[in-house]
Amino acid sequence: MEILAAGTRIGPHVLMQPIGSGAMSRVYRALRDSDSTVVALKVIATSSDQRRTRFESELSSLKKVCHPGIVHVIDSGQDANWMWLAMDLVDGIPLDDWIGRLSGTTRLRHVLLAGVEIADALTAVHDQGLVHRDLKPANILMTRGGHIKLMDFGFADHVDAPVQAPTAGTLRYMAPERLTGSRGDRRTDLFSLGVVLFELLSRRPPHVGLDHNRLILTQCTEPAPSVAEFAPEVPQQAVDIIDRMLEKPPGQRPRSAQDVADALKQALAQEPRPVNWRPALRISHFVGHKALLENLVQIALSRKVTTVMLHGPPGIGLSRILHELQGRTLLRGAHPVLISGGRRLLFRVLDSLVGPMRPAVLRRALLGTDRDLLLSAWPELSRSTEDVVCLARPPKPIDLVRALQRVLRRAAAQRPLILSIDNADRVDARDLSMLQGAGLLLLATHSPDTLPLPCERVAVPPLERAQLETLAGTMLGQIIGPRLVMENAAMLAGLPGRLVALARGDIPWAPTPTTTLRHRGAPSRPWECAVEAAESALVNRSPTEALAVLAESSPAAAPAKLMYRAEMVRSRAALQGGDIPRARACAITAAAIAPSAPDRSDALLTEADAALRG
Repeated sequence: MEILAAGTRIGPHVLMQPIGSGAMSRVYRALRDSDSTVVALKVIATSSDQRRTRFESELSSLKKVCHPGIVHVIDSGQDANWMWLAMDLVDGIPLDDWIGRLSGTTRLRHVLLAGVEIADALTAVHDQGLVHRDLKPANILMTRGGHIKLMDFGFADHVDAPVQAPTAGTLRYMAPERLTGSRGDRRTDLFSLGVVLFELLSRRPPHVGLDHNRLILTQCTEPAPSVAEFAPEVPQQAVDIIDRMLEKPPGQRPRSAQDVADALKQALAQEPRPVNWRPALRISHFVGHKALLENLVQIALSRKVTTVMLHGPPGIGLSRILHELQGRTLLRGAHPVLISGGRRLLFRVLDSLVGPMRPAVLRRALLGTDRDLLLSAWPELSRSTEDVVCLARPPKPIDLVRALQRVLRRAAAQRPLILSIDNADRVDARDLSMLQGAGLLLLATHSPDTLPLPCERVAVPPLERAQLETLAGTMLGQIIGPRLVMENAAMLAGLPGRLVALARGDIPWAPTPTTTLRHRGAPSRPWECAVEAAESALVNRSPTEALAVLAESSPAAAPAKLMYRAEMVRSRAALQGGDIPRARACAITAAAIAPSAPDRSDALLTEADAALRG
C-alpha cells in the first residue's frame, strides 16, 4: 500500500507520519480536527471486498471488547477511496523488540509477566465469543508503562462463524486445525500464544529452517520440542503450560486462557531452575515404523470399525506414533482425537468433540437429541450462556453410555474418526469398551496384559541401528549423534526413548577417550557440541553469543579439526564486531593449524578480508 503524504486528510483527521504497516493497511500518527487529539489512524484502501470484509470484522471485534490490554477504538468511517479506524495512540514497541533488550532472569520474569497479561486480554476476547486468529509478537505492543496491548483484530471472528481461509494469518503461529481448514475454537489462540512464549524464552520458534510446505506439514504432524530443551531455566509450571499449549490436538491444550494466566502466575512465584549445559534436542522427523504407520492411516481413512493395541517396552516410541498418526490423518480430512490415559476418560473424549470450546453448529450436530441428557450429567460440557435442562430423574449409566456412543457415531458419519488413547493401561477396560464401534480405537500401552479387551495386538519392534543413528543425527547433530549411538548401542537396544534420556543426561553413558559427553551437572560443553553451536550462533544470533558458547567449551584440548573451526568462528566474530587485529590474528592461527588445503585457503581469505577492512 502506498505511503500517504503528511497533511493528507482522511475523514476528520490530518495525517502526520506513518508508524506501521501491514499487508493491506498502513497506520499513521494523525491529528483529529475536533479536539486536536493525536490518534493512531489505520487506513485501508477500499479496492477489494476482501479488504472491506476484514476491516468490518476488525471494527466489529474491537467494539465488542473492553479491556486495558486491548487497543481502544475511538471512531471509524469510510469514503470512496479509504476505510479508516481511529484508535488510541499506544506509545510502545513490539513485544519481541522490547524483550530482546533484556537478558537473564530479568528477561525470564518479563516474558512470564507479559504472558499473564496476554492471557488475561485473550480471556476478555474469548468471553465475547471471539477468536483473535492472528496472535504474534508484531501484534502485541509493550507500552512505556510496561503493559501489553493486543493489536490488529483484522482476522478475528466469532468462534461459531464459518471456517475462514486456512492461510489467513502468519504461518508459524497458526494452529494445525487452521492450517488444515478445520473448525478451530478458542484454543487456536492458545496455540499461537504458546508459540509466542516459546520464541521469547528460547530465542527461536518451535519449528525452524523449513520451507513453506514443509513447515505446514511439520506443524501438523511433528510434536513441538519442550521449551525446557532450549530454556532450561524456565520454572517447571511454565514449562508444563507452554508445552500443553503447543499440543497438536486442541483437546490436549489448556481449556481456557484463564487457565494459562493462572499457571503463569504460579510460575512467577517459583525460582528459576539452575542452568547447566546439556545438548539441545532438535526437532526430528519421524524415523522407523513407517509401514506400521501407513497401515494405520489406511485403516483410519477407510472408516473400518476396529480396535488396535500397540505395545512395546518403555522408550519404544508409542506416543510418537500416535502423534504422527494424528497429524497425518488430520491433513487428510479425518477427525483424530488423542487423549492420554487417566481419570474421566469418557468425559475427556466428549469434551474434545462437543465441549464448550467447540463451534456451536458442530456441537449441535454431534449432540443431537442427547444434548440435555449429556449436559445434565456433565455440566462442564455446557457454555456459560447455555440453559441446561434439569431432568425429571437422574440419568442412568446405561443411558449415558448409549448417548456417548451415539455422539461417536455422529462424529464418525461426518469424517473418519480415530480415538487414540496413550497409556491405555491407566484406563478401566470397561470405559475403553464403551468407545468401540464408531471408528478406529487405537490403544498404546507398555502393559498389554492388563487390558483384557478383544482387539488386534501389534508389537512395535525396536529401531534398527541405522535408524537410531539417523534419529540421533537429526536430534544432536551429525558430529555427535551417530557416535553417541555407536558407543552406547547395547544399552540403547533400539529404543528412541532411551536415546533422548541419554542425550539429556537422565541416564549414564559410556565415556570414550575421543568424545566425552557430560552429565547435566557438568560445567562445560564438549568440543563437538561447542563448535557446532558456536557456528550456528554466529549465523543465527550474534558474534557475542558465538564467543560465549566457545567460552563454555571443555578445558581439554580440542582435536585439530575442531580447533581450526573454533579459530575461524573467533575470527569471523571479531570481524563482525569491528576488532580487526583480533580477526586477523585468529585467522592466521586457523591457517597454521588447518587440516586441509581448502581449509587453509578459507582462513587466508578471511585474514585478507580483515586486512582490507583495516
